[in-house]
Amino acid sequence: GRLTLNLGLRAETTEIFNNQGDSLLKFGFEDQIAPRLGFAYDLNGDSIRGSIGRFYSLASNYIADYFAVSTDHEQQWSWNGTCAVDGRDVWTYGDACWELDYDLPTGAGGHMIDPNLDPVYVDEVTLGYDHLISDQFAGGVTFVWREQDQAIDWYDPEPTGSYYITNVPGAAGHPTPNYNGTFPDVANKKYSEYQALQFNIRKRAGNDNIQFIANYTYVIKSRGWNTNWRNVGAFTFTIPEQMDARWYGETESAHDFKINGSYTMPWRTIFGMTAFWNSGNVYTPYTYEGGWGYVPLDQRGSLKVGNNWEADVYLEQPFKLGPVTAAIYGNVFNVFNNQQPTA
Repeated sequence: GRLTLNLGLRAETTEIFNNQGDSLLKFGFEDQIAPRLGFAYDLNGDSIRGSIGRFYSLASNYIADYFAVSTDHEQQWSWNGTCAVDGRDVWTYGDACWELDYDLPTGAGGHMIDPNLDPVYVDEVTLGYDHLISDQFAGGVTFVWREQDQAIDWYDPEPTGSYYITNVPGAAGHPTPNYNGTFPDVANKKYSEYQALQFNIRKRAGNDNIQFIANYTYVIKSRGWNTNWRNVGAFTFTIPEQMDARWYGETESAHDFKINGSYTMPWRTIFGMTAFWNSGNVYTPYTYEGGWGYVPLDQRGSLKVGNNWEADVYLEQPFKLGPVTAAIYGNVFNVFNNQQPTA
């Protein structure tokens, strides 16, 4: 009578093909089994609730791009030193003056897929409490815990210039000295971690004609690697020499507040507003070190751009046209025209 259970099990299958229809990788249903379990318990109008779940992320279709079969070829030629240089345009010298370094079908690239590649998933646990304050007000708090052990990305452990598509950061289990002579400890860190407390208060529209929902999130921990599929940005896991443990750190600031509500005035005119405030995005100072790529100067997320806030407003006037009810409404976005750095 007081307990509600939500018991589920999800299974997914994924297969990626190249442009010739050849299967590049496949995760079967047995590889991606995701339990989803939830409960709620009634405490005379209040409630305790919780959930535990696993959520799989599909492998990126970018993988197919790098294994495409194409009639186009990419070649690299080097000057072999057998021809006299006479000031001509280099493109006019004959083939005998050059040595072919490689000739690869465009898109083939010499990459490999790890035969022991695992699918990627996020585990999540929530626990919450809701309290009925009155017939118009209710509030609650929820604790959220999320963790992702690994991702699918490029990694070249040798390095040879041919990349493994594998699971990181676990693939970097035996680090070698990097560009600054240190041994970065990367393999034992999760790919991403998140913990937060979320508070909310809700009000129904009563005789005062006011209704709103307000939420505040306090981020306890939000950490991860500054990288994603194809390593756009940091190139954290490309080769051991480029890895730097400082690319692991904070991904967002600690405080976030949002409110959305409305007031119904006489003549049924509705005034609404949505507003937010947060303690600002975080960023990482870095520099470019030539062949080493982008090198962090401090821990990821060590700097903030400062608080950010803004609001949107809404006005609606309904009216009746015979049997039809219609409305005229308008929105003003960024009503305060607040301007500050966001990144």
